[in-house]
Order: sequence, then structure tokens, then C-alpha cells
Amino acid sequence: MDVDDHRRKDMDSETGTQKLLEAARIGDPDALEALLERYQPRVYRFGMKMCRDQEDAEDVLQETLLAMARTISDFRGASSVTTWLYTIARSFCIKKRRKSKFAPDHIESLDTEDGVVALRLRDGGVPPRKRRLATRCRRPSRAPSRASMPSTARC
Repeated sequence: MDVDDHRRKDMDSETGTQKLLEAARIGDPDALEALLERYQPRVYRFGMKMCRDQEDAEDVLQETLLAMARTISDFRGASSVTTWLYTIARSFCIKKRRKSKFAPDHIESLDTEDGVVALRLRDGGVPPRKRRLATRCRRPSRAPSRASMPSTARC
């Protein structure tokens, strides 16, 4: 295949994509399915590069293609379909990364052994901010006695 053949193939692909897009926008399910199948491998590879985990890449692929199916009628065509899908996939990868970064190392059930949900949670006591205020008020100071201070200045 020479350079001209590649160019013709790319132009045919772009023309085909435009026709599929137009049909999918007006509600043709076959056109939407063809678009999903066409872009699935690219989005998956992009997800693997971004997430570096097969399971996360599969989740990103699924979420991206669902978002595409839901919002295909809103696609304005200001960018290529690939750019649009990569932008969607990128945001899902970032969300996944945030979730995994802040996910707890250990998840403990609140259910008790007899199947009743435990309602008693550990009380942390006085919040740190109130604790600091209380400590500040108890410190001995060189200031005038409390009785001689205006009521608005007292702890």
C-alpha cells in the first residue's frame, strides 16, 4: 500500500465516520453500535496507557462508551470524535485515580455478628478546634484578671 492508498483509506474512514455520526445523532441504533465498535479498541488502549491497570482501563472504556452513547446528539463536531472520546476517557481515568488514592486501606463492616447494624460509633471527643480554644483559655497569662476584662473579651 502506498501513501495515496493510505490517504484514500483515511478519507473513506472520515467520510464513513461522519455518515455514522449523522445517523447516530438522529437515533439510528445500528450507526451508534458501529461507532462504538469502531472506537472501542482506541479508547481501551488510551485507558491502559492512562490507568496502567487492565481492570481500570475496562471500567474507563465502559464509562466512556456509555457517555458517548448518551451524549452523541450533543456532539458538535468542533473536534474529531477521537479527541472527544479521549477527553471523556481522560476525565474518567482521573476520577478513578482520585478514588483509588483516597480509598481506605481497610473496609470494616458496621454489621454485628448477629446481623444487627451497629449503631454505636466511636466518639472522637471534643473536636480539635474547640480543644485548642479551651486550652488557650485555660493558660495562665499576664493579662489583667478576668473580672476586669469586658465580657466580649472573655473566653
